Amino acid sequence: MRPNVFAATVAPACFRKLLSAVGRRIQFSRSQVFKLFWVTMFLALLVDAQFTAAEAAEKGMPQRLESPDGQIKVLLSIGGQLEYSVVVGGRQILKPARLGLEFRQGLTFGPEVRLLKAAYWTNDSTWINPVGKNRLVRDHYHELDLIFSETDFPGHTFGVSFRAYNDGVAFRYELPDQPGLTNFVLLNELTEFAFPSNYPCFLGQQKGGFDGP
Repeated sequence: MRPNVFAATVAPACFRKLLSAVGRRIQFSRSQVFKLFWVTMFLALLVDAQFTAAEAAEKGMPQRLESPDGQIKVLLSIGGQLEYSVVVGGRQILKPARLGLEFRQGLTFGPEVRLLKAAYWTNDSTWINPVGKNRLVRDHYHELDLIFSETDFPGHTFGVSFRAYNDGVAFRYELPDQPGLTNFVLLNELTEFAFPSNYPCFLGQQKGGFDGP
C-alpha cells in the first residue's frame, strides 16, 4: 500500500475523533491513549519523511532503493547526468551508468536533470502463472518512482521507475502526456550497463527458434 494513500485515509479519521473527543471533554481509556499515541507518532514520522524527500529532491541528493530483504541496493545519482548503480550483497554488480532518451525532435532526457518528485512504495501480492513450475507466483518488490525535468528543455518532464526484487532489479522510462510529445520518434536509448570488470558471457544455443545471426 502506498504511504500517502494510507495517510490520507487514516489521518483525517483519527484527528476528527481526537478533536471531537477533546471538544466534548471525553476521557480516553488507557488502550485508546496508547493507540492514539502510536498513530500520532506514525503521522509525525510520515510528515518528516515527506519533507526529507522534498529536501533531497531540491538539493539533488542521490536516491536509494533496496530489495525487500535488503540484499540488493540501487543508487541513483541526481544532478547533472542521470546515472544508476547496483550493489548485491555488498558487491558492486553495475558501476554508475547513464540513463536517458534521445528524440528526433531535438529533445534529450538525461544529461542535465532536476528531480521534481520521488515516491516510494511496496507491493506484496501473487499472480497465477499458467505455465512453469509454480502456478502461484509471489510478486514482492519495493518501487521508486521518479519524475524529472531537463534543464536544457524547460517545460518537458519524464519519469523513471525502478523496482528491486529479492532476486533482481527492473526499471522503465515513462513519458507523461505533455505538449510537444504527443507524437515522437525515439532516435536512441542512452541506457548503459557498466560492469566493473571484463566478465565472460555465456550464451545458450537456439536451434530452429528464429533466423538471423
